[in-house]
Amino acid sequence: MSASCVVGVDLGGTKALAGAIDADLQVHHRARREMAGLDVKFNVPKGGMFLWARMPEGIDTVALLPKAVERNVAFVPGAPFYAGQGDPRTLRLSFVTASVEEIDIAIAALALTLREELALLGERRLAPEPV
Repeated sequence: MSASCVVGVDLGGTKALAGAIDADLQVHHRARREMAGLDVKFNVPKGGMFLWARMPEGIDTVALLPKAVERNVAFVPGAPFYAGQGDPRTLRLSFVTASVEEIDIAIAALALTLREELALLGERRLAPEPV
């Protein structure tokens, strides 16, 4: 194989990787903007096809999942991905098969689901203790 072929393949891979990283960052920025003020923490993607997030204190993503699915949004709860004790607040979003419009709709729906869950959590925290 000639050196020019290797360079050509490498440059093509680099361009594809740069495009994937750009898509990751766009999803990251959209999610952060939509969920501003909700105390959601996101990883900063460096490539790949997933965006990881940690929900606010008191949110269990296994319990949140069916509520998100009602709005046609699915994610994978993150706790099973831990080698030790999993964090029930984490989740993994995949966006590789969705259009930009679908991603925007899904992030907005997930943010609405989270807002409602936080409101319920606040109501439970404020409810008087049973006597």
